[in-house]
Amino acid sequence: MTTMLLLLATALILPGTMLRGGSFHNHLVGIVAEALAKIGNRRAVGPLIDFLENTTGEDAMKYREWVVTSLEKLSGQKYGNDIVRWRQWYEGK
Repeated sequence: MTTMLLLLATALILPGTMLRGGSFHNHLVGIVAEALAKIGNRRAVGPLIDFLENTTGEDAMKYREWVVTSLEKLSGQKYGNDIVRWRQWYEGK
């Protein structure tokens, strides 16, 4: 199950994938982010920060909330939608 979930996460989150962009993509990333947080997979942190950085628009806000919640669970940090702070923490600065 974990391997399938990671494969799905990779296909959905990484740039250049066929499902990239749009409401459907955002919804799936939100679901995958939540699942990765539940299983505690910290390898998702970088791609989740990338998602926050590259997702805009009013429709994306609820999915960004899922991603932020997942980042907080995975990292123990509370940076909300502050991409700069997430990036600094992730890069160890």
